[in-house]
Amino acid sequence: MEVVCADETLLKLVEESRESLAHIETKLKELETREEALKIRFTTNENSTKALHEEIEHLNKEFSLFKAAIKKMEEKLKTNLGEVEAEILKTHEAKFNKALRQVKYFFKDASTSLLNVDKDTTSQGELVDEVDILAEEVPNLS
Repeated sequence: MEVVCADETLLKLVEESRESLAHIETKLKELETREEALKIRFTTNENSTKALHEEIEHLNKEFSLFKAAIKKMEEKLKTNLGEVEAEILKTHEAKFNKALRQVKYFFKDASTSLLNVDKDTTSQGELVDEVDILAEEVPNLS
């Protein structure tokens, strides 16, 4: 009888071990499935990270190109501004000379030797270089 009890106990232990092994195999398969899912997520995240790094690199290159283009535009605008200023001065002087010719035409005896495009009069009636007077000192003739 002791042998039968020992056999039954061993059979019971074997059965419990099989159940435990089946449970462990089930858990192992679940963990392997989770591992595969995590690997897929990791690969996806890795690919996303790589794509984002590439996008950042692309945007940095574009930004550098934009900065270079803006610098060129600023230089061109400065050049254009210089050209416009020169044209304004040229036109201003041409209009002054036109007025001077008209003065000579209408007032034949008038001396125009004192007239100078770079001079103006102050509110005190003095003839001075334009660079020496402030804008508010110029008399308003209108």
